[in-house]
Amino acid sequence: ASSAADAPHFDLVLLGLGVDLAEGPPELCAQTVRSLLSSATSRLFITSTAARSVGPYWQSLTSLSGVSGDDLADAGFLGLKAKLGGYTEAAKIQSDIVDLWHRRTAEEAVYAMLVLIDGVTQPLPAMADQKPVPNMESLTRAIDKCPDQFRGCFTSPRCLQSLACISQCGLADQSCSYTCIVSYSSDEFTQFSLCALQKQNLLNSQIERPTTPRAVPMESFRGAPLTHDVAEGVLVGHFDPGAGRRHGWLVAAGSNPAYEQFALQYQLWYKGSAKNTFWYHPTFLVEGLDGQKIWRARDYRVRRKDTPGMWDFSVVDNGIISEERWHLLGADAALPNSVMAFSWGPVNITSH
Repeated sequence: ASSAADAPHFDLVLLGLGVDLAEGPPELCAQTVRSLLSSATSRLFITSTAARSVGPYWQSLTSLSGVSGDDLADAGFLGLKAKLGGYTEAAKIQSDIVDLWHRRTAEEAVYAMLVLIDGVTQPLPAMADQKPVPNMESLTRAIDKCPDQFRGCFTSPRCLQSLACISQCGLADQSCSYTCIVSYSSDEFTQFSLCALQKQNLLNSQIERPTTPRAVPMESFRGAPLTHDVAEGVLVGHFDPGAGRRHGWLVAAGSNPAYEQFALQYQLWYKGSAKNTFWYHPTFLVEGLDGQKIWRARDYRVRRKDTPGMWDFSVVDNGIISEERWHLLGADAALPNSVMAFSWGPVNITSH
């Protein structure tokens, strides 16, 4: 038997969510609720309402890392009050969680929970990888290796506008970042990204493609085992320019907000002219900051994995090399519908 001192210790975190928390509980219950929550070391209540503020009762119970709800709600101009009071980190955690929740997607709601756990209980390795922190070494290396690209970007109004716009995006807001890049697209930004961010890893990024959840490709199609050729035939689908069919797939639904921001996504897969080459050509509609509709297209190289129905896709997009792992989960026999899963990660090519 072990003593109580040897028992593991866990911090209790209570996260209240929902518009119903805008008002406090009935008076007879209020003290009981307060007593039950008093043992929780961190308490955060947020709401889905546009005002983003909870009622005074829940506000009085809010506490993150010892910082009260009133202080968290008032970080001061440019966060100066929080900085002077020593609670900048707690205020940022609360702000990030609220921002993620109000993006109203399942993926970012889960991310909000991870931010809370990582910030007030114990660090999560998966979250540490999502926080690129540039250091003097990465900055010096990038400036030394990319002087022309720095000069080109910092003397280009559009490149500077793009960087300024991206800096205002919320935590892990890929939709916002891509809108900024498209709105202020320039060759100077692309060259800066390719050299400083990609090749020299200016941000000292350690982000890797996630290994979970594990997606398993379908094993058969039309009553026969799935092979590499059959799987690629499913991706090609109805696309056959020689027969006058210049259409492939149209995205109907998805769960990734970075991809689902595009109103129209047309997908084509086709075999290349070189032996054993396969390509993915998506065309999609992007809305700029000024409301302008912009059509974009990309060409991904597709490489088979050992398992039929699994591929690695690679592309250079605005100077950043990224790789995606795609899985064919299912398809109807006549190919009216198919289901795919993918995971994404940038490729860091750090030169010294």
